[in-house]
Amino acid sequence: MGSPRRANRSLTPRRLQPDRVTVVSQAMFCNDVLERFDHRDRSMALIRKPVDNLGDKIIQTLEQ
Repeated sequence: MGSPRRANRSLTPRRLQPDRVTVVSQAMFCNDVLERFDHRDRSMALIRKPVDNLGDKIIQTLEQ
């Protein structure tokens, strides 16, 4: 089986967005999602974690 990260990648919200999405709307989407995390998780997502892990966090949040 593939890694969970690779399996989750196909479920990321990017797939639901149109092919052409402005950088501003992507940034606003990320900010809206990050607002749902506590301060510690937000800092880790922005500073210490690669972007793929942010996608996993988004999926976890949406599944709740």
